[in-house]
Amino acid sequence: MNKEITAIIMYWYPYAGPLQPIYKSIFTHLTANGYKINIIAGMPHYRKGREELWREYKGVFLKQTIEDKLYIKRTFVLSPTLDILFDKNGIFRRTINYFSFFISAFFTIMFDRKFKSNFIFTLSFPAFFSGLLAVLISTVKNLPFVYNVQDVNPDLLFSIKLFRAKPVSYILGKIEKFIYRRAKIIVAISDRIKDTLIEKGVPFEKIVVIPNFCDTELIKPLPKKNEFTKKYNLESKFVVLYAGNMGEPQGIEFIIEAARLLRNRDILFMFIGRGERKSEAEKLVRQQGLKNVIFIPLQPLYKMPQIWASADVSLVSLRKNISHLAFPSKIYSILSSGRPIITVTDKNSEIWNFIEMSRGGVCAEAENANDLAHKVEFLYNNPDLRERMGRRGREFAEKNFSKELVIQKYKLLFDKL
Repeated sequence: MNKEITAIIMYWYPYAGPLQPIYKSIFTHLTANGYKINIIAGMPHYRKGREELWREYKGVFLKQTIEDKLYIKRTFVLSPTLDILFDKNGIFRRTINYFSFFISAFFTIMFDRKFKSNFIFTLSFPAFFSGLLAVLISTVKNLPFVYNVQDVNPDLLFSIKLFRAKPVSYILGKIEKFIYRRAKIIVAISDRIKDTLIEKGVPFEKIVVIPNFCDTELIKPLPKKNEFTKKYNLESKFVVLYAGNMGEPQGIEFIIEAARLLRNRDILFMFIGRGERKSEAEKLVRQQGLKNVIFIPLQPLYKMPQIWASADVSLVSLRKNISHLAFPSKIYSILSSGRPIITVTDKNSEIWNFIEMSRGGVCAEAENANDLAHKVEFLYNNPDLRERMGRRGREFAEKNFSKELVIQKYKLLFDKL
């Protein structure tokens, strides 16, 4: 029996993001169980924080490789680097980027004479483009598709004010509902996202909740003293770590304000990653002359176990009214690392309740720098509590979000399809 899946994932390795290890683990397990996985991805770009096609891929429309028994087809993308005055949030540049992948991926699949997939799998990023592409391919090929909703759009885009015009909201809302209607199965990563989809009119029987996982074998409690802490002279410092995207939804300026409030304490705020708000955050730190904040470039995935271990406390931050639209997957990694977590989120949201249930950390109210500073100082003054929180968070992650549990749920879902 043919068991073949075509996965449309624009950003694949060597792109270093939080979702790639999740999907790779799922696909690798499926190949070991008789599946053939075809991954349609864009050419590698976005290096060193800029959208720029890697030199070795310039002028290439399609490149096919087999990596870890996964069949990868990388298609052409336009990756503009121009800074346009009216395009403050990079929406125009990103639209060009995503649309070019939409076109090239469509023709790559359509002209594949060996295409024999049973269904299409894609995710809600890039917003709308991957979903619409899956709708188009599934219609032409008469195949079902599975839509993995990592965050709910266009709500997320409007909540962070990337779009303001009501006509745009109306059109994008119609597109979103069209994608949900045409999907065979929708995988939501949390119960709250499932509830949000149901509120939008998606039939509950179409939705399956499968959370993201953490590789508890890779991310585990490690000594703070390691190569990473030695390189950046962190061994004797109390480190508050923010690792990940520094974009509009994260409200990085409130973390920096909390650092300003704690500037006279022996507490170091460390940011690792990139994003469209990183340069503004760095400028803000310079303007305020903060010596207790450092920025470190995006690090390779293999360094993440040491990076999580370098922290005394790790942060996850979202602006107001976003927590019901997304569930950051790095929450699982932080809990698995055996370090306490502070989540900056809406009070009594699913994320807030999740952290309280895990007993692996504390929560601070979204966009409230004073509350965040208070929670950081509270953990700073209570080392025994930090140790207990780290241990409880690790136990919670092992019990509920291990790689094996989540992968098995995907396999059961795909086997039914």
